[in-house]
Amino acid sequence: EHWNVMSRATRPVLPRCVEYHTVEPGGSLPYPTHYDSGSLVTIDIMLSDSSDFRGGEFRTLEPDGSMRSYAFEKGDALCFVSHKFHCVSPLTAGRRNVLVVELWEGVERQCAHRCERHTGECEHSARASLFRRVLNDLGSDL
Repeated sequence: EHWNVMSRATRPVLPRCVEYHTVEPGGSLPYPTHYDSGSLVTIDIMLSDSSDFRGGEFRTLEPDGSMRSYAFEKGDALCFVSHKFHCVSPLTAGRRNVLVVELWEGVERQCAHRCERHTGECEHSARASLFRRVLNDLGSDL
């Protein structure tokens, strides 16, 4: 199946965010209509061996309303259009580690969140986010 997402891009397609997700028992992405708003393509790379956890199944909501599950072993990459509805079932044991990369038509970002600004400076730099966290921690200690 050809998505033609990249061929329709009018600007360079670059990383929007690169995130390391660690999920422990009880953790999930439970919303079947979740999607990666603002991005073009999402790539999930499994870093854990499937014997290291139970649950944590990656699923997509299909047009007919069914949920589709995917085999997702250590070293595998799932690549999908970011507007595809997807979720992850609850983890019941172990730890599940996944590297998530989202690509978009914007400048490459180094800010500390999923930026919505395609161009220009972002006030959420890693340094500013750390500074805000430190201030919040100090305020809670007073």
